[in-house]
Amino acid sequence: MPLHNRVGDKSDLLDGMVDRVFGEIELPAASDWKEQMKARGAMVREVLSRHPWALGLMDSRLTPGQETLGRHDAVIDTLLWSGFSVKMAAHAYSVMDSYLYGFVLKEISLPFGSPEEGGQPSFRQPGRISRIRQNDGRGDA
Repeated sequence: MPLHNRVGDKSDLLDGMVDRVFGEIELPAASDWKEQMKARGAMVREVLSRHPWALGLMDSRLTPGQETLGRHDAVIDTLLWSGFSVKMAAHAYSVMDSYLYGFVLKEISLPFGSPEEGGQPSFRQPGRISRIRQNDGRGDA
């Protein structure tokens, strides 16, 4: 069946693509809310690293799909059951996602290749600060 028979317009297509990305985010099973949020953060980072195009679309869709809503509900439920007020749960969710999205955006824009390509991200290079200082003439001081 042709795609145009399944998707109404570009917006529907983007909604579906974002929903598929959200569907790749596994829901953590830890009992402690902090551990759940930590596991979720690692999973979101992993998924967005595979789909960097989705960063700008994740929270911009007006008609979220079932996977998107399910992931949002799971996080909000965890925070509410852990004693957060509705207002604080919303703030906590916003802070976590802002941090995650910003971190992934910065990580994918670093001018280094992956370890498989022979490059190393800057945060994994031991002694990087001292090498920078040596190269710019300031030494180790």
